Amino acid sequence: VDQLMRCKPTVVHFACHGETGGLYVGGFLENEDLADFILEFNAGLGEQRIRLVVVNACMSGELARMLSSRIEFVIGHGELPVRDDDAIEFSSTLFSALGRGLSLWKSFVAAKLTSKPYELLAPRFDPRHFFLRGQA
Repeated sequence: VDQLMRCKPTVVHFACHGETGGLYVGGFLENEDLADFILEFNAGLGEQRIRLVVVNACMSGELARMLSSRIEFVIGHGELPVRDDDAIEFSSTLFSALGRGLSLWKSFVAAKLTSKPYELLAPRFDPRHFFLRGQA
């Protein structure tokens, strides 16, 4: 929480354990409470807002859907468990591709080859046009 308020990131990545109803982030946080905090924090930030949230945790689909109501791009793991090795490989591939200048869409497609149940939610925006740095 302190890091969010101090850094005002474009990307937030949760790499933790999850279960139906919430995540273990320094203790168990229910999806509703975590979503409310992130969405409230993000409101009114303008260009310094969070644009991408990656919820790399088991059974994170519900939280991802909640966040996608007002966050441009959200990646979650659906309603299934994820092995630690698969989660690490997914994140490594996703962020390596983004760091090389690929679009979020291309980066996600590459990362999804390592672990199938991930979902990219972007109901109002096109992930083919989201880049962390110049286009590759």
